[in-house]
Amino acid sequence: MVTVSERGEPAVPRATLRTFPARVAAGYLLQHLGHFGVLPVLAVVLVAQVPGASPAVVGTALFGYVGAVGVSCLLVSRWLSRISYVHAMVTGLLLAAAMFAVLPYVASAPLLIALLLLAGLGTSVNVLLCRAITAHLIPSSADRNRVFSAQQIAVNIAAALAPFAALTLVAGGHSRLLFGIVAAFYTAAAVIVRLVLPGRIRPAPGPGRWPVGRSTVARLLRDRDHRRVLIASAAGSGLYAQFFSAFALLISHEVSSAPLRGSYFVANAVIIVLLQVPVSAVVARLLDRGVTPASLLYAGIALFSVSMVLLGAGIPLVGAAFLAVAIFSVAETIFTPMVSTAFAELPTGSPIEAFNLRQACWTVGEAAGSFCGGSIFLVLLNHGGARLYWLSLAACGLAAVALLALPLRASVRNEA
Repeated sequence: MVTVSERGEPAVPRATLRTFPARVAAGYLLQHLGHFGVLPVLAVVLVAQVPGASPAVVGTALFGYVGAVGVSCLLVSRWLSRISYVHAMVTGLLLAAAMFAVLPYVASAPLLIALLLLAGLGTSVNVLLCRAITAHLIPSSADRNRVFSAQQIAVNIAAALAPFAALTLVAGGHSRLLFGIVAAFYTAAAVIVRLVLPGRIRPAPGPGRWPVGRSTVARLLRDRDHRRVLIASAAGSGLYAQFFSAFALLISHEVSSAPLRGSYFVANAVIIVLLQVPVSAVVARLLDRGVTPASLLYAGIALFSVSMVLLGAGIPLVGAAFLAVAIFSVAETIFTPMVSTAFAELPTGSPIEAFNLRQACWTVGEAAGSFCGGSIFLVLLNHGGARLYWLSLAACGLAAVALLALPLRASVRNEA
């Protein structure tokens, strides 16, 4: 028996619905083992590999790769509906595998940057389509959230394991071996995707030449509920970006022990892996009872803000930082999968258009948050004002939740 999605499209058979999260997460885990095997050592490898590489070259390469992973899928989304999800995902993964396999043998900075841009494109396409095929096939918000939560677990397992192995290999002078392993992970991900996901289903055609149609954006912005989802997603991703910008700078500045600094980031990944399943079960029950994805986005933003209150409260940093990381990680288990769940329900022309819009909102918020965390925070930190930054950011987050949630509560009272 086959279910029908909320968009009226064929969904996965009920017999395989329970295994679908694992099917998607298996390829996602392998891809991210490769991605997180590259990310923490890329700057070191580039400096060693390109004779006389300037900071500008290294910075451009890193910016290009991270940016390509984030948004380069938007450049090709209009062509993705011409082939099946699986063929496009396999093509993206094999493109990334080929680029990483060649990369350690190239010493030209322009060519290296080109290879990284193509590798980022392949990764970006796979990430986009992993989300889009879930929205296409899975029938309910709760079931979709389980799949997005499984992806979140896969990402954090990779983030906990891969950097240590990558740093060890590069420190031992085995960067070519590392990139060979990374290419093997991407290739294995392509094989898994080809074997376990339905191979004939194509994305619905997009709106035309643009990744997100202008009429779609205008329609969503006119609707108060849809507009709140867009704003909450961008605001929450800006707070999320503080962990890898301002928080990383704070720990680097205030904590002298390298193992202790690293333990905060490992703790984040481990907490998410341990809590994502039970949190997702609670979230699924809430969604089944009629709680909206927007309300759960607000809960995530509020928890992000509470974690930042702790950093600005004047508590001794070592303990405060671990408690802040714990609360931040719980917020992440709610917020990150729920962003995908919320965008899957927006009335767009296709799942690809919905997740192109998700990618754009997330990137805008994360980029703005990273800028604040890497510039404003650094200025305040150097002038003894770090606590002011965290308390101001927390106040902004809680104020945003209050402003976004007020119309929701008003509408509930009116309906009653």
